[in-house]
Amino acid sequence: MQFFNLLKQELNVKDIRYNRSYLTESSDKEYLSIDSQNYNLKLILETQITNDLKQEGIAREIVRAIQNLRKNAELDLDQIILVKYETRDTKLSESLNTFVDYIQKETLAAEIIPEATEGGTFTINGSNINLSIEIVS
Repeated sequence: MQFFNLLKQELNVKDIRYNRSYLTESSDKEYLSIDSQNYNLKLILETQITNDLKQEGIAREIVRAIQNLRKNAELDLDQIILVKYETRDTKLSESLNTFVDYIQKETLAAEIIPEATEGGTFTINGSNINLSIEIVS
């Protein structure tokens, strides 16, 4: 189990499964196969990106953008903020709504409000989002 946890960290993956019959069961999925005859080991990486993973990636980019605003505003690490955003992209909005708790936790945002804003404009996933922050405490 410790080996799987180490692999998860090093490969930056969410899950590792041990399954001898994976290739026969999942021949329709995209994967990368690495065969090592020296160790009698075959490593298969499923490379298909699901919608959930795409949304999570968008949420991480939103966090990065907000953290950039915090840095530019020279905020202290413990200052609580209010985030306002505006976007016309439904995928960005959907990701924000799905991962709002994660985004708030990572950015110390008390609230995230969909409201017209004149803050910074960021391009995420090929679409623009306007973000602004205000200090709450």
